[in-house]
This record gives sequence, C-alpha cells and structure tokens, in this order.
Amino acid sequence: MAVGGQLALVGGLVLADPGTGQILPANVLIAGERIVAVGPDAPPPGVRVIDARGLTVLPGLIDLHTHPPTPRAMTLYAQHGVTSVRFAGTPLGVAARLRERVSSGVVPGPRIFSCGPILDEPPAAWADSSVEVKDRDEARLAALRSIEVEADALLVAQRIRPPTLAAIVETAHVRGVAVTGQTWTTSVREAVLAGMDGVENTARLPEDPSLGPDWLEAYTSIGNRLARLVKLWRSAPQGPIDELLGLMAERGTDWAPEICSFGHWSSLTDGPLAALPGYALLSAEEQAAVRTARARQAEGWTDDDRDNARAAIERIQQAVAAYHRLGGPVAVGTDSHPGGLFYHLELAYLSQAGLGNADVIAAATIGGARALRRSADLGTLEAGKLADLVVVDGDPLADLAALHRVQYAFVGGRLLLENGRLVGQA
Repeated sequence: MAVGGQLALVGGLVLADPGTGQILPANVLIAGERIVAVGPDAPPPGVRVIDARGLTVLPGLIDLHTHPPTPRAMTLYAQHGVTSVRFAGTPLGVAARLRERVSSGVVPGPRIFSCGPILDEPPAAWADSSVEVKDRDEARLAALRSIEVEADALLVAQRIRPPTLAAIVETAHVRGVAVTGQTWTTSVREAVLAGMDGVENTARLPEDPSLGPDWLEAYTSIGNRLARLVKLWRSAPQGPIDELLGLMAERGTDWAPEICSFGHWSSLTDGPLAALPGYALLSAEEQAAVRTARARQAEGWTDDDRDNARAAIERIQQAVAAYHRLGGPVAVGTDSHPGGLFYHLELAYLSQAGLGNADVIAAATIGGARALRRSADLGTLEAGKLADLVVVDGDPLADLAALHRVQYAFVGGRLLLENGRLVGQA
C-alpha cells in the first residue's frame, strides 16, 4: 500500500457497476481496505499511483463453489482475477484456518467464504467432507455448529429429505444465513418451496414424472448418479422446467449452474482448458490431477453418458438464458479444479448460452455478491465498499478474453498481483 495507506488507479477505464454495462474513464482511490472514491478527481499528493492507461478496472470475480482448501489453489485464483471464493463442503475448521492464513497475508489469495461441511442424510456420498444428519433435531444442531465455527452459508446434498431441509433452512434463516444445495432425493421444486436460497450444479432441477422413487434412489456411486442427472437433463419434459424457472425467479433463487463441471465430466473442457494462458502455470502433476478428478466423478461413464452430458449442456444453457430473461439471479461457480482456470471456462459457457458480456460479468460480480449476502461490500466499485478489484488488459465488455489478462488484483486493498505477477514473485 502507499504512503498513508492510500493508492490510486489512474487513467484507466472503470466498470464500476457491471449491471449498467458502462465503462467510463475514471480514477479509483483506495485507502486501507476500502474504496474512497471512483470518479474524475485526481488523487491527493503523496498517494501511490498506478498507471492504468489502456486497462480496465472492475470488481473482483466471485466463485461460489470450490473445494480444494490449499494455498496453491488460492494462488491460482488470485492470478486469474477471482477475489472471493466460497468453499462448498470442507471439514469444520479447515476453511477457517485457511481464511486466517490468507487474510493475514501469509498466503496470497481471495477472500474466503465457507459453507462448512456438507449436510446430508446417510449414507453421504462425500463422507470426508460431510456431516450426516438423521432427523430434524440433528440437522438443527449440525447447522448451528457450522454457523458458530465458520459457515457464511450452508450446503445441503443429495439425500436430504424435505423435513430435514426445512429444519436446516429455518435454523439458518433465523441467523441470516443462506442455504444452497445439490439436492436429489428432494427435487429443486420442493427445495425452493421449503426456502432453499440457492441451487448448485448437481441438484435435481429437471423433473420427469415417469421416473419414480426407485429410479431416483437406485444409483450406486457418484458417477452413476451424475450419469442419471445428465440423462434427466437431456430427456425431461420442458414444461416442468419452465414452471420451475418461473418459481425460482419469483423466489429470487440464486442459481450457479456450474456448466463447466458438466463439460469436465464429459471431457469437453480438456482442449479449452489447455488453451487458456494460465494452463502454463500448472505443473505436469497438476495437469494430471484434472484427469484424476474426472475419473472419480465420472467413474463408470459410457459413451452414451458422455453424449447425454453434451446434450445436457445445451439444455442447461437454454434454461440459464430463460432464467436470465425472467430476471432470475444467475451467479458463477465452478466445482471443477483448478477453479481459477475453470472459472473462465464457465464464463465462456454463460456467454455461449446467450448472455451478453455485461450480463456474464454481472453474474460473476453482482450475482456472486448477492448470493454471498454481501452486496453492501462487494460486487461493484463504490466509495465505502471493500477494495476487492482487478485490473485487466483490454475491454471485457467487447472481449471476455480480456479477463484472462489480469494485470493487478486487490483483496481488501492488499495488492496481490502487479504487472501480471504475484507481488514478491520474481
């Protein structure tokens, strides 16, 4: 930071509010962890100045669904302009400890939010990151414990039934905490009616009355359930989907579709991932880990399953476009790793769905802040808000690929990336 704790970004274009789709010449003044001013005024004497000519300043990007709680994953997020992430299921205390290391400056990385451990009824698919709750009372206690220790939101998973979900939602809402989910036994329609605030990628959003409880509950593994999910997206009737999107929009349900995860399971993202500039930052071991993760999630998949996934992606994109037209709040998550790279593939999927560049950036910023319940602090560049922002080479409204070219990144006024390199990196 500069003399007196102030720093100014001068001479660039500023996308202060992605919702307006307007980039204007302006200077941004930061003092401590917050933005002091955005406008034409020159910074006061003695302030450190960063020349932003030819660059665009915009709010930091937000990933609502990540998993690996490692310093390396956090560093990759910083290098790709993601300034806030939400962990979607970690053992209690893990995200809190990493949050402390990042916020103290020991590890360069984004602002960390956490859902705590996944709340699920037994047997939980992700046993290492879940707390199993057998009834409403256990659900309330587990929800309270997560909120007391670290959780900014709660995540429910596939075996949660409506009565248990209702107890979790009631407990969370009393404390002003949102609940998001990947429900399966409970349909998304039932979950939204029960008050669930957000919907994630593997939730059972499509409905098919011809498939009974036996089909829903007869999956034998994670990969087998995901295979059923993509088949459902491909074959389910359109009417119930349209009705549900209307209900979600009416209730203001935050939808992070995480389309890139569907592409990952079906190997569609391999080429686009390798083509990203940031792919060169990965070691051979990290590149191999991408394939290892897919092998676990898509275990047992056939060519038919991969074909279903490809068709599912098109249908999800149509649903996202329809939801956006209805005014439903769209946000961005990845659920694929390394999230810093997959994040940009997700933005491309949203663009391919028909969202304009301004709408995609709004989902990545304003939409994320809304889902985090932090719109007062994040999502736009305004005086008084937290100085979580990125500076990119080019105009992202004209070319989303400008978001790949991050030159500067700030989290709470702390400079993490300078001239495209981590601060302190040779």
